[in-house]
Amino acid sequence: MLYMLNFFNNLEIRYKITIIIISTLLISSILTGFLSDALLSHEVSTINESELKNLTNQLVSMTHTLAKITVENRLKSYCDSTTAIMAHYYQIYWDGMMTNKQALTDASMFTDEKILNGAGFIFLIKKDGTILKHPLEHLLNHHISEYLKSLEFLNKNEGFFENTLSENKNKHILMYSKLFEPWDLYVCAVIPKNKMFLLVNTEVIKNHISAIRFGKTGYPYVLDSKGNILIHPVYSDTNIFDISPRENWPDFKKILENKSGRINYKWQNPGDPFPREKIVYYKHIPELNWVLCTSSYKDEYEYTLNRLRMFTGLIYLITLIIIIPIIIKITNNMIIPLKKIMNSFKKGAIGNYNTRVHIKHKDEIGKLAEYYNTFMDHLEKEIQERFIAEEKLKTLSENLEERVHQRTLELEIANNELESFSSTVSHDLKSPIGIISGMAQILNDNIKDEKPAKEENLKITSNILSTTKRMEILINDLLQFSKINKYEMIVERFNASEIINDIARRLASVNKKRNVEFIIEDDVYIEGDKNLLTAALENLVNNAYKFTNRKEMAIIEFGIMEEHKKSTPGRNTYYIKDNGAGFDMKEYSKLFSAFQRLHSQEDFKGTGIGLANVYKIISRHNGQIWAESKPGYGATFYFQI
Repeated sequence: MLYMLNFFNNLEIRYKITIIIISTLLISSILTGFLSDALLSHEVSTINESELKNLTNQLVSMTHTLAKITVENRLKSYCDSTTAIMAHYYQIYWDGMMTNKQALTDASMFTDEKILNGAGFIFLIKKDGTILKHPLEHLLNHHISEYLKSLEFLNKNEGFFENTLSENKNKHILMYSKLFEPWDLYVCAVIPKNKMFLLVNTEVIKNHISAIRFGKTGYPYVLDSKGNILIHPVYSDTNIFDISPRENWPDFKKILENKSGRINYKWQNPGDPFPREKIVYYKHIPELNWVLCTSSYKDEYEYTLNRLRMFTGLIYLITLIIIIPIIIKITNNMIIPLKKIMNSFKKGAIGNYNTRVHIKHKDEIGKLAEYYNTFMDHLEKEIQERFIAEEKLKTLSENLEERVHQRTLELEIANNELESFSSTVSHDLKSPIGIISGMAQILNDNIKDEKPAKEENLKITSNILSTTKRMEILINDLLQFSKINKYEMIVERFNASEIINDIARRLASVNKKRNVEFIIEDDVYIEGDKNLLTAALENLVNNAYKFTNRKEMAIIEFGIMEEHKKSTPGRNTYYIKDNGAGFDMKEYSKLFSAFQRLHSQEDFKGTGIGLANVYKIISRHNGQIWAESKPGYGATFYFQI
C-alpha cells in the first residue's frame, strides 16, 4: 500500500488527474450500480409479489363467484323440477281428476327427496310464512321466522339468497326460492354453506383457473384440506405428498395448516431440468374447503434483472471508453501551460530573474502565470533593495557585536545580583531571625518559670515567637519562589494519588479534632518533575484544608477529568476542590500574584506567595492553571501540564 502511494505521488500531474477522475467515476458508478440494483431488485420483487398476491385474491374471488353461480344453478334446478311436478299435479286437479288437497299432498311427497344424499333439502312455505313441508317436523305449521332470520325472500317471486338460522346465527345456508302461484307456495331448495362444495361443478372452475398464467411459467393450483390436487396444469387425481420430494412436505403441511399466507420452496415439474425456487401466495376458500395457491418462479423476474444489469454495465463501459480520451485531452491542455511556468521557475531558481511567462489563458493557470510574473517583478526589485540594505547592515553589524557583548555583561551582573540577594536572604536575614526566635523562646520559658508568671510578658514573647515564625515561612516561600525558574527539572511519571493521600494523612494527624473527608481518585498519574509538582499539590491541598476550617464537615476532592471548557484538547485536566470559604471571582486577577491576598490575615493566615509558587511550577511545565469559586461555596483549582 505504501509502495503504491509513493508510486502515485511520483507520477506526473496529468496521470494523477486522469487516475483520480477515472477512479472517482468507477467508484461512483459501482456505488450507484449497487444502490440502483438493490432498489430495482427490491422494487421488482415487491411489484411481482404484489401482483401475485392480487392475482391470488382475484382468483379466490372468481372461484367464490363461480362456486356460488354453480350452486345457485343446481338449487334452481331442484326448485324448477319440484315446481314442474307441482304444476303437473295442479293440472290433474284442474282437470277434475283429484281434489285440490289430494293433488297438493301427492305433489308434496316429492319434496322428501334429499339433495345430494342429504347435503340439502327442499321445504314448502305458504305465502303468509307458514311452514307447510319441512324435514324438521316440529317446525310444521310454524312461522318461517322461527327457522330463518331474514324473510327477504317472501317479498320476491324467485331468487337466490344467503340466510342464517334463527337458532344459530353462526350457521349460514344458501337457498333458492320460487313461488308456485296457483297454490301460493314457496318452493325452497336449501344447502348449508359449509357443504356447498358438494354442489360445485369443479370442471367449470378448473376451466377458468387452468387457463390463467402469471408471467411465462407461473400458474395457480388448488388443493383440498387433505392435500389432494383438484386443479393443476400438470398433475390431477393425485395427492401433493405423493408427487413431491420429502424435503417439500413441511412446506405443504404449512400451506394446509395455515391456509393463508406466503411461502418459498423449490419445485421441479416433469420436463424441468432442475428444481427452481418458487414464490407462492395461498388463500383459503372456507365455503369449498379449498386452498388456492398462486405461484411464480423467482428466476423468471431475476432473468429480466440480470439482462438489465448487463445492459447497465455495458453503458458504463462504453461511457468509460469514450471519456478516457476526453480526460487525457483536458489534462494535456492543463499541463502544457503548467510546464511553461515550471521552466520559468527553473530559470529563476538559477538566478535568471528576468524570465517571464507568456500565457493568454483566462483561467486559473493564466492567473498563476500572471502572479508568477508579478512575483518575479517584486523579487527583482526586492533583491535590489536588499543589496542596498545589506550594505547598510554590514556597517551597522560592526557596532552590533560590541553592543551584544555589553548587554551580555549587564545580564550577568543582574543574575549575580539576584544570586547575591538570595544568599543575603538565606544568611543575613534568616540567621538573625533564627537568633531572635531562639532568644524569645528562652525568654518565654524563663517567664513561665517565674512565680507567679506575668501574663502580659508571656503575651509579648508569644507574639515575638509567632511573628518570627511567620517571617521564617515568608523567607522560605520567597526563596522557593526565586529558585523555581533556576531549578533543573527531572521529568518522570508518578502516582499523584499516593502523594495526596500522604498529605491528607499528615494533615489529619496534625489536627485530629477537625472533621475532614478526603475524596481522592485512585491511581491518577502525572508526568513532570516530582519534587516541584509535589510542592504544588501540597500547597493546593493545604490551601483547601486551611479555607475549610470553619466547616463542620469539610470535603476536599482530588481527581482527573477529560474535558473542561477552558482546557486544552488532548491534555488531562486535574482538579482539587473544596467546600470552604471560596472567593469572589471579581478579584480573580490577584489570585496567582505574589503577596496578594483575597482574605484578611485575621481570617486565614498565610504569606500570599503559595499560589504564586504553584503558578510558576505549572508554567515551568508549559501548563496552565485556573480556578472557579463562589463566596461561601468553596473553590475548585484546575491545572494541565
